Amino acid sequence: SPFNASTGWSRRNSNSVYGGHFCKNASPCPTLPTALTLMPMQSVLLIAAGGALGAVSRHLVNQAGLRILGPEFPYGTVAVNVAGSLAIGLLVGWLVLAGRADATEIRYAFGIGFLGAFTTMSAYALDVVLYIEKKAYVSAALYGLGTVGASVVAVLIGLIIARRLVAT
Repeated sequence: SPFNASTGWSRRNSNSVYGGHFCKNASPCPTLPTALTLMPMQSVLLIAAGGALGAVSRHLVNQAGLRILGPEFPYGTVAVNVAGSLAIGLLVGWLVLAGRADATEIRYAFGIGFLGAFTTMSAYALDVVLYIEKKAYVSAALYGLGTVGASVVAVLIGLIIARRLVAT
């Protein structure tokens, strides 16, 4: 990418791992952790605020699943993963098609922050392992494959809905 000698900044290709971050006095850009320190504080705060709300929301959904449906199956984890997958499909479809000027801020707050904290793939993986440790292999397979399958379908549905809403 071109280096601007007057400012000392170079821009990486938006397809790179840096996602188009700017790098000062470097060609090529520094390692990813160094590049991340260039993120503006407003972006960090948007992600943090969204993440706080997402984490609390995930906890509330999990507690509701336990209270309403019982502890025999991780209903809350399935609910947040599928709902989060639907939401990310809707968000990405909407942001790409709507051409919003504030797309980056929305992506930081809702996509990275809220949904990153709301969805629980680490909890999902732990639940699968716990079923395996209990030798409940059928439950582990149904839960593991069913959650992934339902989440992929939810993303597709979210994208379709967003495309149709934006197209109208």
